[in-house]
Amino acid sequence: MAPTRPSDDEIAAARADNVARKAALGPGPDLAETHMFTIPRADAPPVEVRFLIPTPEPIGLLIYFHGGGWVMGSIDTFDRLGRAFAARSGFAVLMVDYAKAPEYPYPAAVEDAWAALLWAIDNADAELAALDMTLVPGWPLVVGGDSAGGNLATVTARRARDAGLHHVSGQLLIYPVTDSDPDRAAYLAAPEGRDHLLQLWELYCPPERRHEADAAPLRAESLAGLPPTLLVNAEHDLLNDEAADYAERLESAGVPVERHLMRGLPHGALSYWGTEPEADRALDIMAEWLRSLGA
Repeated sequence: MAPTRPSDDEIAAARADNVARKAALGPGPDLAETHMFTIPRADAPPVEVRFLIPTPEPIGLLIYFHGGGWVMGSIDTFDRLGRAFAARSGFAVLMVDYAKAPEYPYPAAVEDAWAALLWAIDNADAELAALDMTLVPGWPLVVGGDSAGGNLATVTARRARDAGLHHVSGQLLIYPVTDSDPDRAAYLAAPEGRDHLLQLWELYCPPERRHEADAAPLRAESLAGLPPTLLVNAEHDLLNDEAADYAERLESAGVPVERHLMRGLPHGALSYWGTEPEADRALDIMAEWLRSLGA
């Protein structure tokens, strides 16, 4: 049985609660530059993005897709986390405000993520130069995201592979959504979490399209040729088994995979860096991994 679709009022209330909880965490670290702009497209609305730049010479670029079940979240509510990534890694971080469901259902978010990657490949250097900044020679480009954003990150990396673009140096996947099977054992063992996740799928993607690899990347025919991956999970997370399945498929396809588990924490806990030592430790591990890609 399909879950009850939330009403517009319920969606608005959930979004407002999400904004309030993230605002209560306070601001992120100060950076050398914050730059808002839009990526124009001829055949679709522009994509709003925010450059978070830690130094005049960032050592790489992380394109980051935030979490929120494809329904909640924004580059404002995840600004604090993006700033932490930039400050700790030395990477410039491009936060992408992709289209949200249910107003813009699948594949709108995927297309926005893809547009951001294509823009970055061709224009990131020039955009930074206009700000009197420059990426170091040989800078790595990484796609990353948490939860629904992790889904978009790995879908975007696979699209780049399929298009013959070899610019992506790594993918940073933080408790990513990789499958759409409602009868996974982990889901059935946690009915409340399952109902919430299925509600998000109901808002994001019609049932007849949930088998597509751009929706459920675990269902891609091949994961060979994807870039080196760091997979970060939280110990108490409904998505752990599908993330593990995805990591195993990557490894079977010859993709280097490193894994890190945030012990004692639930899904979404990375946003609570500064108050959760395990989240801070994970951020430091991710920052070190990012820096290693440019070594």
